[in-house]
Amino acid sequence: MYRNPSPPPQDSDEGNVDRIGDTTYSKCWVLGVLVSLSSQTLAEDEVLGEDKENEFCQLWDMSSDKQVAKFMLEKGVCDLLLAPLVRSRNFRVLEVSLGIIANLMCNPSSANSVTEHAVLRTYLPTLLKSDDVAVLTEVVRLLRASLAHHRVAASWTAVLPDNTVERLIHVMQSTLKMKGIRTSVLNEHCAHMLEVLYFTDNKLLSNSSYTVFPIVEILQDVRSVDMREPLLRCLQYLSEDRTAVRNMTECSGLPGILHAVLTDTADQSLIAVCLSLVCTLLTSSATDDMFAWLEKDKNISATAIKTLQRIILNHTTEVVEERNGSVKSDIPLPVDESKELPDQLEAGTPATATSSTRAPCPNVNYGAPNDSPQVNVTGEAKVAIETPTPTVTDKLTISPEAASPVQLVTPTYGTPCPVATPTPQCNSNTNTPQSTF
Repeated sequence: MYRNPSPPPQDSDEGNVDRIGDTTYSKCWVLGVLVSLSSQTLAEDEVLGEDKENEFCQLWDMSSDKQVAKFMLEKGVCDLLLAPLVRSRNFRVLEVSLGIIANLMCNPSSANSVTEHAVLRTYLPTLLKSDDVAVLTEVVRLLRASLAHHRVAASWTAVLPDNTVERLIHVMQSTLKMKGIRTSVLNEHCAHMLEVLYFTDNKLLSNSSYTVFPIVEILQDVRSVDMREPLLRCLQYLSEDRTAVRNMTECSGLPGILHAVLTDTADQSLIAVCLSLVCTLLTSSATDDMFAWLEKDKNISATAIKTLQRIILNHTTEVVEERNGSVKSDIPLPVDESKELPDQLEAGTPATATSSTRAPCPNVNYGAPNDSPQVNVTGEAKVAIETPTPTVTDKLTISPEAASPVQLVTPTYGTPCPVATPTPQCNSNTNTPQSTF
């Protein structure tokens, strides 16, 4: 009987020799495509072949895998990709090469290896001067990823051009009104990179107060939350500088932007940024005329207060629900008043006070300061407290059999009401533990 030969076992060394780690990617294929990409010297107007472009794009996607990235670094991917970045003027070749390096920078384990290549690290920031949207998108994404790793951020910040902030703002201003996914992605990367720069470089932040005006102009045309948040955070970081705060007060459109965000958005982090800016602008000594600033948008202060009320209300509700289980309340309760009174009081039998129990004064209705607080306990136990005096002796009737005179300590207005709990054996001054309102 004749049949086809059986396939080799999966754990055979011959079957795994060409695999990259645990993946199904071929080492020979990856190296072959890398060498082919490295040899590209196409001019700007030349078209990359469809087959070549597909192979390069597949390699770009594979570079996001950690094992593939490690293999590529071992084979000198930085040197191989530096060649097309320097020699080629074809935008597609530049985009793919930059995209592969950006994927490597997104992986912390491979970011150190790329950073150690001094020539590549110095050359990449110079590509910010490119006018191609696709190339700029990958350059900014790469630099943004490099600045996000605190271990290598200082090395990349040192090689950034002096006009990096101006370049990022210029790119956003130029492409903001252009339609298309590519420009939207580019603007989002620029906004996030600007935020990272302001967050990590205090020296740059202190010298960038002039950027308040263009950032506010960009915010007036932005509707995407992905761009609004990083740009508003840039203003928040800039608010540490007195000159920047004075520039903010001169921007007539800023109050309207803050008002719109506080009214429309439900993002708590974005609301917090806006409230921080409003607080800074209202309280900073750099604000020469606070009322003149408020006149630019009369609703901004009212909106900020309403937003704070909504946040406090939501937070209070969550705290009360967490404290009382299923109980829902719109105001914070210092004690759990939702629990019913002990069965002993409702039945008219004496209740024993314990030092570990804290029970509230039930149904206390506080009137004006000169009024007497009235305590009504459902059941047979009723106590009427008259106008507060230093000491008052009264009787608390629990039942005809257990009735006994007790001495009540009458509280001053606004303090908890201690009620003495009698026992049938003797006259006692033992008070139930107080609850704090």
